[in-house]
Amino acid sequence: MMQERPPPAGDSNIDTSDKYAWNTNSGWVSFNPANGGVTVYADHLEGFAWSENVGWIRLGTHDSGGTHTYANTSDTDYGVNHNGAGELSGYAWSTNVGWIKFNPTNGGVTIDPTTGDFDGYAWGENVGWIHFQNASPAYKVKQRLLPNEGSLKVIKMGEGRGTVRAKIKGESWTLICNSACQQASYDYAPDSEVIVRAYPEKGFTFNGWSDDCTGANRQTTLTIDTAKTCTAQFEPDDSANLNLLTVNQDGTGNGTITTSDGDINCGSNCSAFYLADKKVRLKAIPAASNLFMGWRGDCSGFNTSVRVTMDAAKSCAATFKAHNINDMFTLTVNNGGDGLGTISGRVKGEKNRLICNSKKGCKQAQHEYTSGTQVILSAVPNAGFEFTDGSGDCPWESYVDKKGRLRASATVIMDQAKECSANFGLKTDPNITWHQFTVYTAGTGNGSVNNQGRIDCGNNCSADSYQAGDTFWLKAVPAPVSKFIGWTGDCETKGTGLKVTMSQDMTCIANFQSDFEIIAEEIVEAFYATAKSGDGTPVAEIYPRAANEARLKEAFWLAIIAIMQVDQHLTVSNNQTWPSQFDSIEWLPPSDSSAEYTHSVQITANQFIGIEVELIDENGVAEAMGIVIYYGDEPPIIDDDSWGGALPNIAFLSNYVFHGYGW
Repeated sequence: MMQERPPPAGDSNIDTSDKYAWNTNSGWVSFNPANGGVTVYADHLEGFAWSENVGWIRLGTHDSGGTHTYANTSDTDYGVNHNGAGELSGYAWSTNVGWIKFNPTNGGVTIDPTTGDFDGYAWGENVGWIHFQNASPAYKVKQRLLPNEGSLKVIKMGEGRGTVRAKIKGESWTLICNSACQQASYDYAPDSEVIVRAYPEKGFTFNGWSDDCTGANRQTTLTIDTAKTCTAQFEPDDSANLNLLTVNQDGTGNGTITTSDGDINCGSNCSAFYLADKKVRLKAIPAASNLFMGWRGDCSGFNTSVRVTMDAAKSCAATFKAHNINDMFTLTVNNGGDGLGTISGRVKGEKNRLICNSKKGCKQAQHEYTSGTQVILSAVPNAGFEFTDGSGDCPWESYVDKKGRLRASATVIMDQAKECSANFGLKTDPNITWHQFTVYTAGTGNGSVNNQGRIDCGNNCSADSYQAGDTFWLKAVPAPVSKFIGWTGDCETKGTGLKVTMSQDMTCIANFQSDFEIIAEEIVEAFYATAKSGDGTPVAEIYPRAANEARLKEAFWLAIIAIMQVDQHLTVSNNQTWPSQFDSIEWLPPSDSSAEYTHSVQITANQFIGIEVELIDENGVAEAMGIVIYYGDEPPIIDDDSWGGALPNIAFLSNYVFHGYGW
């Protein structure tokens, strides 16, 4: 047998609730499953049932309705026959369990013609008895019977709204199809005389009957001698003040949009007319594994329910997006601007888990949320400040709260990683006096100045604003190989900590001195105290200190840098001392572009450090000279080849130790 596939759903006339048979070996068998279904005809059954453990069961090879009798002689012409009186015979087929007989010995299946109830047992060659009705536990298969000849069906058409009612003359209304109803039916006794009446709602008109009811009168009478259908046409009243509400689905997901009065069920009916100024409540219902992402158009916000006032034609769209509830996404907030404030994120019913307070130094914060989580963000300024603007993935909305603060809020649905920024600035208030505070660093050294959340000079040295009377502390922090030497400007003190009280605009300077400058000054002192030329003349007699101190400081500073550059690439063993570890001559032209007087630095293994610098002699003439810092017992012999060129004078400085650096 070929593998059978079910037809599209929707043709079954088996009840949607009473649809189950039971087999001890294979479990429940549904005669009206999703994507399948069985249909009972006057002379045969066709379609597919579904067993939870064996799969699809085909009731017959015929699939086009009408009249048909199965021969049950081959695998291309088998099925369950119906004798018209409720008795079934023949075979169904399952690829997994084989043939199922509906009129077996000691069994059989019937359908009650008056109720549509199935009863009895079918026999599966591999699964045994299949029972179609049981009292306890209660289950059964039931055919939804076609309307009998005494039935009346009413249908409403058009863009208007109204109610259709029907009754037997002299009795109460038995059929009522109100505003939210599109069609309804009721079974009347044969040959009953039935009154059918149409009631248009305010703002709409009844435009007449069609099918078995005719004419333009709202009330008509007909005799139910066969099954009858009456269609009522309702349309907007041209003289009424009506506005059209249109709704649409947006996005990549699925869902429906409904109105509380039932006039819109978008999926099927996506527009309706309403009286002017009528308030209509819309509701967005996402499908399974989908998110509602918010409204757009004439509706806004992220609540699934929204109210629309029909003071004009309106159009609203609901956005849906598929999602996986197991996904996690990060929300990042950035706190910026010249002011202070706090950004917080809250999930309804929970405490804030995402907080970024700029007064405490926070500029950015993050938190991870489950897919579909709706996060409410708040941007609240500190006293004297206000929310200025926002950006990113958040639709910020600003407003003034009860305390007079201009703040903002935004709702974010976490369907992916998102980032939001909120900026705070100075509050415009004639009762507040603001003063500018500016801080920067100076000197030959490096360092930073910080005040938590406000100033981090080294990274941010721009001016900051404080209210008159504000008091705060600053701290100067020197970088490595630098030291803090004091505050200047509007702040005069030596300590690294500085207390500031704002009474006017202020500028404060944090001064740092490089340790290299200090060392260079020490070498200058040693140079003039002990260094001599090659003939033994003290250098102070040849090169006056006043004219050369700045030049020598530059030369020694650059020599220190050169030594550090070489030293970073050396590994010193236990029995070596600096500079004996060198095994070559290192030439290091000054790398500092600001060098004005220093030409080169030479480091010769186990011998000396040589510096070529331009100095001013006692006659005021500038000349290049060499300075040799040597580490042997005697000054080295310096010739043109060992130095790299002829120099008029060479000064010798013996065994100078660079204190504090292990050189």
